Amino acid sequence: MAEGRTIVFFPEGAYGPTNNCIGIGNVLRARGHRVVFIVEESFAGNLEAKGFEERLMRLGPPPAEPEVPGQFWIDFIRDTAPVFRKPTIEQLGEFIAPTFQALIDGAKYVQPRLTEIVDELQPDVIVEDNVPGFPAVVTAEAPWVRIMSCNPLEMPDANLAPVFSGLPDGDRSGWELGPINDMAHLAASPQAPDVMSTPPDDAERP
Repeated sequence: MAEGRTIVFFPEGAYGPTNNCIGIGNVLRARGHRVVFIVEESFAGNLEAKGFEERLMRLGPPPAEPEVPGQFWIDFIRDTAPVFRKPTIEQLGEFIAPTFQALIDGAKYVQPRLTEIVDELQPDVIVEDNVPGFPAVVTAEAPWVRIMSCNPLEMPDANLAPVFSGLPDGDRSGWELGPINDMAHLAASPQAPDVMSTPPDDAERP
């Protein structure tokens, strides 16, 4: 077997993406690779208990009260839950837009710490199961890949309705000129720059 590599997982601070990465990480660890998780502070100790290394970070200032794992998104979903009772097209402005803004704000806040972690670990590959492209990840010297477990429909496909549109697959009448805002059009466009999911050409398989 080839010499073990250092593989860094950076899941979103929620159980779904984290558990997805744990499953993949277990396989890689069994093959002799070093697996390190970058996780929010609220998850501290959870990955170590499963035998992985952890590096902790935050997407925003620490709260006055102790947090449970994934507290950031627990609070966010609680506050935006009423929007899910509305039509999908209305959710674009009232849920998708503020969600992406929260992600962008988090990426800005965590940039110094994330850069510090990447510089320390010198990973052979970074696996991000997250939504935005974090600058510290996409500009790292290591190749990186993105898993789309948060929303697999983000992957553009000619046979799928535009992402976030809520339009049916069986009726394409609104796919091109329907009530889809610029963000949804850009995400679904074949011409959109694929900076979120394309690893460098020289990326090697662990």
